[in-house]
Amino acid sequence: MSATEKLDGHRAEKSTSLHDVIKTHFKFDDIVVSGKNNQKKDYTGIKNGLLQEEIHFSNKFAINSTQVWLPSHIAKRKNTKTLFDYVPGLIPVQDKLVQWLGTISNKNIIRTSWTEIPDWIKVEECLNLVTKDQTLLIPMLLQLAGDTEKIKYITWLSKKQGGITIIDAEKYVEYLSTNCYWKTTRERTTDEGTIKLIDRLTNKTMIHLQRSGNGPISQKIKPLFHMHPNWPKELEVYSDSSFKITL
Repeated sequence: MSATEKLDGHRAEKSTSLHDVIKTHFKFDDIVVSGKNNQKKDYTGIKNGLLQEEIHFSNKFAINSTQVWLPSHIAKRKNTKTLFDYVPGLIPVQDKLVQWLGTISNKNIIRTSWTEIPDWIKVEECLNLVTKDQTLLIPMLLQLAGDTEKIKYITWLSKKQGGITIIDAEKYVEYLSTNCYWKTTRERTTDEGTIKLIDRLTNKTMIHLQRSGNGPISQKIKPLFHMHPNWPKELEVYSDSSFKITL
């Protein structure tokens, strides 16, 4: 994610035009923006009363797909966790997955094609297991380990076309765990492969895992998961194609 994209995302979270829609639809008294990078929530809707109610939202300001999780995988730095710390179920295929994602050699990122990694199918099998039991999806979309607050809704704002859609995050995770599977695909003969979470019912990509960029480590793209706006209509709790966000 570029610095400009990150800035636009933070500006979208703070948009009064967005807050007005959310407050009206959900009958919130206030919206509080998180302002933190190490948690899933971007803003919280608050209902005042005898018992104050707080509903947490994850906000996506996207063109086609957008980043949903960026867990480090190569080097464990101070106060950071690797993908395998968050999802221990992937440890059996850690070596294979890291080979494909990209390893560091002489200050360069070296990536290996999945076709050159023995028993690559075990990576897909392992990803499918941690998707089915939701141990991958929960830290990716709902709640990081140690977080006391869980995401209730995901807000999707279209950068190019405009419009807003809000989906139930927990039902989305349930749908992914029940109806989707991981598959390594080749878009072209020279492609080293892309791992995608595919909907069995529609054959559409729901999530994909991006690899490290080739080349010098100073210029590398970190591995991250991307979400695509291909959820089923029944998961939507609000949608307005005419909405235009004011940043």
